[in-house]
Amino acid sequence: MSKKNLLQIISYLLVVTMMTIAQTAVTRPELELNEVVERELSKGQTHEYQVTLKAGEFMQVRVEQKGVDVVLSICSRDGKQLVEMDSPNGAEGFEILSFKANDAGIRIVRVNYLDQTDDSQAGKYAIRLAEKREFTPKDVIRIDAEQQPQLTHNDRHSKLLPVWNQRNFALRSRS
Repeated sequence: MSKKNLLQIISYLLVVTMMTIAQTAVTRPELELNEVVERELSKGQTHEYQVTLKAGEFMQVRVEQKGVDVVLSICSRDGKQLVEMDSPNGAEGFEILSFKANDAGIRIVRVNYLDQTDDSQAGKYAIRLAEKREFTPKDVIRIDAEQQPQLTHNDRHSKLLPVWNQRNFALRSRS
């Protein structure tokens, strides 16, 4: 084997190794059902996870905010945002987001730092895939109720409670 062929083989192996490392670097951790992942999030950061869903499957992700206000979103594999949640609870409490997959594939779950002020500090959050199962008709009501705070975001105090009471009544009535 000539030196030229040997150098070509080494170069090829080096390129393949570098591509593998680059692909591994963007691999997101898989959220597993009921496993809690706790992390710290700072200003300007975004953390991503992935969930593999079958067509027609339902999932619910819960994030407990522990001193950091986050926006929770679910995106397609190519990064297109499908749904987002930012509850009016500030840096404490839960963000809960439910989703139905119309087609099979990987969904990206994003946790974004919501920058409220210039002096915002880092904080912790805990994320958990709370449900992953077959979609049921009751899930339509759940998804709709979760999205209501989005519709009343600018006037939370006057509109949120009546919306919640209507949705809560609908959930009890249809149970």
